[in-house]
Amino acid sequence: AAGVASNSMPMCGYAENGNEIALQHLSAVLHLPVKAMDKKSSLKEVVVTSTSGAKLSGVFKVDCQNATLSATGSSKSVVTYTLPANFTLLTAEICDMYIVVPAGDIGACTIEFVENSGDKMIATWNPSEALPRGVVQEFNTILYKKGESCELEVRDLSVPEFKKYAGADELKIMSFNVRTSLTESEPANNWDNRKEACVELIKDHMPTILGVQEAK
Repeated sequence: AAGVASNSMPMCGYAENGNEIALQHLSAVLHLPVKAMDKKSSLKEVVVTSTSGAKLSGVFKVDCQNATLSATGSSKSVVTYTLPANFTLLTAEICDMYIVVPAGDIGACTIEFVENSGDKMIATWNPSEALPRGVVQEFNTILYKKGESCELEVRDLSVPEFKKYAGADELKIMSFNVRTSLTESEPANNWDNRKEACVELIKDHMPTILGVQEAK
Protein backbone atom coordinates (compact mmCIF):
# COMPACT_ATOMS: atom_id res chain seq x y z
CA ALA A 1 0.00 0.00 0.00
CA ALA A 2 1.11 3.59 -0.52
CA GLY A 3 0.14 6.96 0.91
CA VAL A 4 -0.57 10.11 -1.07
CA ALA A 5 0.24 13.20 0.97
CA SER A 6 1.82 16.64 0.84
CA ASN A 7 5.14 16.97 -0.96
CA SER A 8 5.04 13.48 -2.46
CA MET A 9 4.58 12.23 -5.99
CA PRO A 10 4.36 8.43 -5.74
CA MET A 11 5.80 6.11 -8.36
CA CYS A 12 5.91 2.34 -8.58
CA GLY A 13 8.28 -0.14 -10.16
CA TYR A 14 7.65 -3.53 -11.75
CA ALA A 15 10.01 -6.14 -13.12
CA GLU A 16 8.47 -9.14 -14.86
CA ASN A 17 11.87 -10.75 -15.24
CA GLY A 18 15.53 -9.86 -15.51
CA ASN A 19 17.11 -6.80 -13.93
CA GLU A 20 15.17 -4.00 -15.66
CA ILE A 21 12.56 -2.21 -13.58
CA ALA A 22 10.02 0.06 -15.27
CA LEU A 23 9.07 3.01 -13.03
CA GLN A 24 5.71 4.66 -13.63
CA HIS A 25 3.94 7.60 -12.07
CA LEU A 26 0.80 7.01 -9.99
CA SER A 27 -0.35 10.59 -9.65
CA ALA A 28 -0.93 13.86 -11.48
CA VAL A 29 -0.02 17.42 -10.47
CA LEU A 30 -2.18 20.54 -10.41
CA HIS A 31 -0.14 23.73 -10.92
CA LEU A 32 -1.99 26.66 -9.37
CA PRO A 33 -0.43 30.11 -9.93
CA VAL A 34 -1.97 32.42 -7.29
CA LYS A 35 -1.57 36.06 -6.31
CA ALA A 36 -3.55 38.54 -4.20
CA MET A 37 -6.12 40.62 -6.07
CA ASP A 38 -6.04 43.95 -4.21
CA LYS A 39 -4.04 43.53 -0.98
CA LYS A 40 -1.62 41.03 0.47
CA SER A 41 -3.18 38.11 2.34
CA SER A 42 -1.75 35.60 4.80
CA LEU A 43 -2.77 32.02 4.08
CA LYS A 44 -2.46 28.99 6.36
CA GLU A 45 -3.63 26.12 4.16
CA VAL A 46 -5.02 24.92 0.85
CA VAL A 47 -7.78 22.30 1.00
CA VAL A 48 -8.71 20.22 -2.05
CA THR A 49 -11.98 18.26 -1.88
CA SER A 50 -13.54 15.93 -4.44
CA THR A 51 -17.24 16.77 -4.31
CA SER A 52 -17.95 13.56 -6.25
CA GLY A 53 -16.37 11.46 -3.50
CA ALA A 54 -13.24 10.38 -5.39
CA LYS A 55 -10.37 9.52 -3.07
CA LEU A 56 -7.50 12.01 -3.10
CA SER A 57 -5.31 11.15 -0.09
CA GLY A 58 -4.58 8.56 2.54
CA VAL A 59 -3.64 4.92 1.99
CA PHE A 60 -4.12 3.19 -1.39
CA LYS A 61 -3.39 -0.27 -2.74
CA VAL A 62 -0.92 -0.24 -5.61
CA ASP A 63 -1.04 -2.50 -8.65
CA CYS A 64 2.60 -2.16 -9.68
CA GLN A 65 2.19 -4.12 -12.92
CA ASN A 66 -0.53 -1.79 -14.25
CA ALA A 67 0.49 1.32 -12.27
CA THR A 68 -2.96 1.89 -10.77
CA LEU A 69 -4.24 2.89 -7.34
CA SER A 70 -7.23 1.42 -5.49
CA ALA A 71 -8.79 3.19 -2.53
CA THR A 72 -8.87 1.56 0.91
CA GLY A 73 -10.87 2.29 4.05
CA SER A 74 -8.16 4.80 4.97
CA SER A 75 -8.47 6.80 1.74
CA LYS A 76 -10.01 10.26 1.94
CA SER A 77 -11.79 12.61 -0.47
CA VAL A 78 -9.90 15.63 0.86
CA VAL A 79 -6.24 16.60 1.02
CA THR A 80 -4.97 19.52 3.10
CA TYR A 81 -1.72 21.33 2.39
CA THR A 82 -0.49 23.26 5.43
CA LEU A 83 1.49 26.30 4.32
CA PRO A 84 4.62 27.64 6.04
CA ALA A 85 4.17 30.12 8.87
CA ASN A 86 3.73 33.73 7.70
CA PHE A 87 2.93 32.59 4.16
CA THR A 88 1.78 35.73 2.33
CA LEU A 89 0.22 36.29 -1.09
CA LEU A 90 1.32 39.52 -2.74
CA THR A 91 -0.41 41.55 -5.45
CA ALA A 92 2.69 41.93 -7.62
CA GLU A 93 4.11 38.42 -7.39
CA ILE A 94 2.66 35.06 -8.43
CA CYS A 95 3.00 32.15 -6.03
CA ASP A 96 3.21 28.76 -7.75
CA MET A 97 1.41 26.00 -5.84
CA TYR A 98 1.68 22.35 -6.84
CA ILE A 99 -1.01 19.93 -5.65
CA VAL A 100 -0.48 16.18 -6.06
CA VAL A 101 -3.59 14.02 -6.64
CA PRO A 102 -4.06 10.43 -7.79
CA ALA A 103 -4.19 10.02 -11.55
CA GLY A 104 -7.51 9.07 -13.11
CA ASP A 105 -11.04 10.39 -12.69
CA ILE A 106 -11.20 12.66 -9.64
CA GLY A 107 -14.52 14.27 -10.57
CA ALA A 108 -15.58 17.80 -9.63
CA CYS A 109 -13.39 19.49 -7.01
CA THR A 110 -13.29 22.52 -4.76
CA ILE A 111 -10.02 24.18 -3.78
CA GLU A 112 -10.18 26.37 -0.68
CA PHE A 113 -7.49 28.98 0.01
CA VAL A 114 -7.80 29.56 3.76
CA GLU A 115 -6.42 32.57 5.64
CA ASN A 116 -5.11 32.52 9.23
CA SER A 117 -8.31 34.32 10.24
CA GLY A 118 -10.46 31.55 8.75
CA ASP A 119 -11.60 33.68 5.82
CA LYS A 120 -11.30 31.88 2.49
CA MET A 121 -11.76 31.91 -1.24
CA ILE A 122 -13.20 28.85 -2.98
CA ALA A 123 -12.26 27.78 -6.50
CA THR A 124 -14.12 25.05 -8.37
CA TRP A 125 -12.96 22.75 -11.15
CA ASN A 126 -14.68 19.95 -13.03
CA PRO A 127 -12.11 18.17 -15.22
CA SER A 128 -13.48 17.04 -18.58
CA GLU A 129 -11.40 13.87 -18.59
CA ALA A 130 -9.30 11.61 -16.39
CA LEU A 131 -5.96 13.03 -15.27
CA PRO A 132 -3.01 11.24 -16.93
CA ARG A 133 -0.16 9.88 -14.83
CA GLY A 134 2.91 12.07 -14.37
CA VAL A 135 1.45 15.11 -16.17
CA VAL A 136 1.23 18.66 -14.79
CA GLN A 137 -2.20 20.26 -15.29
CA GLU A 138 -1.71 23.99 -15.89
CA PHE A 139 -4.21 26.70 -14.88
CA ASN A 140 -4.53 30.42 -15.55
CA THR A 141 -3.51 32.74 -12.71
CA ILE A 142 -5.92 32.78 -9.76
CA LEU A 143 -6.60 36.19 -8.20
CA TYR A 144 -7.21 35.67 -4.50
CA LYS A 145 -9.77 37.75 -2.60
CA LYS A 146 -11.37 36.51 0.60
CA GLY A 147 -15.07 35.73 0.39
CA GLU A 148 -14.95 35.40 -3.39
CA SER A 149 -15.34 32.29 -5.54
CA CYS A 150 -14.11 31.43 -9.00
CA GLU A 151 -13.93 28.64 -11.53
CA LEU A 152 -10.47 27.40 -12.46
CA GLU A 153 -9.52 27.86 -16.10
CA VAL A 154 -7.19 25.35 -17.73
CA ARG A 155 -4.34 27.04 -19.58
CA ASP A 156 -3.61 25.94 -23.13
CA LEU A 157 0.05 25.01 -23.42
CA SER A 158 2.36 25.95 -26.25
CA VAL A 159 4.21 23.11 -27.97
CA PRO A 160 7.46 23.67 -25.98
CA GLU A 161 5.50 23.82 -22.72
CA PHE A 162 3.61 20.65 -23.59
CA LYS A 163 6.86 18.82 -24.25
CA LYS A 164 8.22 20.08 -20.94
CA TYR A 165 5.28 18.95 -18.82
CA ALA A 166 3.92 15.92 -20.64
CA GLY A 167 6.90 13.72 -19.84
CA ALA A 168 7.01 10.00 -20.31
CA ASP A 169 4.34 7.66 -19.01
CA GLU A 170 7.07 5.18 -18.16
CA LEU A 171 10.62 5.65 -16.88
CA LYS A 172 13.29 3.08 -17.74
CA ILE A 173 16.40 3.28 -15.56
CA MET A 174 19.60 1.54 -16.62
CA SER A 175 22.84 1.00 -14.69
CA PHE A 176 25.90 0.12 -16.79
CA ASN A 177 29.49 -0.54 -15.74
CA VAL A 178 31.37 0.39 -18.92
CA ARG A 179 34.71 -0.47 -17.27
CA THR A 180 37.78 1.70 -17.17
CA SER A 181 39.66 2.55 -20.36
CA LEU A 182 42.96 1.30 -18.96
CA THR A 183 44.71 -1.43 -20.94
CA GLU A 184 43.08 -4.82 -20.37
CA SER A 185 44.99 -8.05 -19.95
CA GLU A 186 43.01 -9.29 -22.93
CA PRO A 187 43.44 -6.89 -25.88
CA ALA A 188 39.96 -7.76 -27.16
CA ASN A 189 38.52 -6.09 -24.02
CA ASN A 190 40.26 -2.75 -24.58
CA TRP A 191 37.89 0.25 -24.75
CA ASP A 192 38.51 0.87 -28.44
CA ASN A 193 37.27 -2.65 -29.11
CA ARG A 194 34.25 -2.34 -26.82
CA LYS A 195 32.93 1.19 -27.26
CA GLU A 196 30.78 0.55 -30.34
CA ALA A 197 29.18 -2.48 -28.66
CA CYS A 198 28.48 -0.37 -25.55
CA VAL A 199 26.76 2.31 -27.63
CA GLU A 200 24.62 -0.29 -29.41
CA LEU A 201 23.62 -1.89 -26.09
CA ILE A 202 22.45 1.46 -24.73
CA LYS A 203 20.52 2.18 -27.93
CA ASP A 204 18.83 -1.22 -27.70
CA HIS A 205 17.48 -0.44 -24.21
CA MET A 206 16.84 3.31 -24.75
CA PRO A 207 16.74 4.16 -21.01
CA THR A 208 15.14 7.36 -19.73
CA ILE A 209 17.85 7.61 -17.09
CA LEU A 210 21.32 6.07 -17.51
CA GLY A 211 23.85 5.63 -14.69
CA VAL A 212 27.36 4.49 -15.56
CA GLN A 213 30.35 3.32 -13.57
CA GLU A 214 34.06 3.64 -14.42
CA ALA A 215 33.29 6.22 -17.11
CA LYS A 216 35.38 9.28 -17.95
